[in-house]
Amino acid sequence: MRIVDILRDGNSELRIEFITDVERLESLAAPWEALASREIDRDPAFFQSFAWSMHVARLRSARSASSYRVCVVKVLRGERLVGLWPLSLQRQSSVWLLRNLDDPFGQFAGAVFEDSSDITPSIVAIVQALRRERMADGMQIEGVIADSPLHRGLTAAGLRISASNEAVIVDLRPFPSFPDYTRTINAKTRKNLRNLFNRLNRAGPTTVVVATEPECIRKVIESSFTDRVQWLNDHGKTSTAFRNADFRPLVAALPDSDGIGLRAFTLLHDGNVIAQQWGFIHGDRYYAYISSRDPAFDAFSAGRIHLGHVIQSCYEDGLRILELMPPKVDYKMTWTDSTRRLDSFIAAFTVRGRLVLRLWLTHLEPALRRVSHSFPPRIRRKLAALVNAAG
Repeated sequence: MRIVDILRDGNSELRIEFITDVERLESLAAPWEALASREIDRDPAFFQSFAWSMHVARLRSARSASSYRVCVVKVLRGERLVGLWPLSLQRQSSVWLLRNLDDPFGQFAGAVFEDSSDITPSIVAIVQALRRERMADGMQIEGVIADSPLHRGLTAAGLRISASNEAVIVDLRPFPSFPDYTRTINAKTRKNLRNLFNRLNRAGPTTVVVATEPECIRKVIESSFTDRVQWLNDHGKTSTAFRNADFRPLVAALPDSDGIGLRAFTLLHDGNVIAQQWGFIHGDRYYAYISSRDPAFDAFSAGRIHLGHVIQSCYEDGLRILELMPPKVDYKMTWTDSTRRLDSFIAAFTVRGRLVLRLWLTHLEPALRRVSHSFPPRIRRKLAALVNAAG
């Protein structure tokens, strides 16, 4: 399917095309990466990279064709590609919604453009075309960085904010050495963590392992995913990603996917894993994706200790920004006080879309969540184990 729209902006015209065939995306590899690389200095761009987008699109199109379709928007000036907005059509609660291409597995929404001044008029024209053509019942765009070009474009297009979250970031660029960075951490906190690490080391040899080889990373991906599901089940929690049956095969296949940089970090005590995490390398950034820890070592703050070693390793490897993702939690905030707000935007295009987006997502789903939190822990754990797809 293709829809062409014309936006006149003075002396030139922007032409808009919608690509809904995943195979047609292959021809966009080089220009897509060229556009994405221009965004690295301004916004985190991994989740709009061609390699990640194609990895998600191929797997989800093959496994979930009845509920997932790519819908990548091309913006052209004449015959030249000047922008891309990676979207998908996803079936939810009997309606089709336009969402980020990688939802619910991505963390940051984005549109990659040659010139950021084209983003707002393009987003407005795209939303108008979507409303007119009724390609979906509505839009739900999550993880939009506050005050980013996409945020301004969605606001101008009339979408409204339905929810907000905070993502944690460590920016090492101002610091000429890692000790210079650690001196920004509260002195008492540094002393406590140092004492806890020494206690841990006295109880048994403690080492940090950094993995870059695919097979080593594969083991961390598999074990951390299993541990994370167990943690969710034990605490009666869930998430949209872990409720999706495509999540586990998607991350399991990452070490075999071309063009995706991976890094894994493990904290060992007496040869046993007590904390681990893995994520993506893109440009000068590390994107922490899934982490887990052994609760038996919580008294030693193993998660905080391990994160400090992860930050140091990234600094030594020339990675100057760590995207620690949402949510904003204590162990992350031990090492930084920097966050960025992420907003979710919604817009309804049909009556059914209005019912789902405004009634279900805005009112009924939060109400059900509050009710579930009132259940006894034993019941919450059972419910979580039922809905967590990998449980």
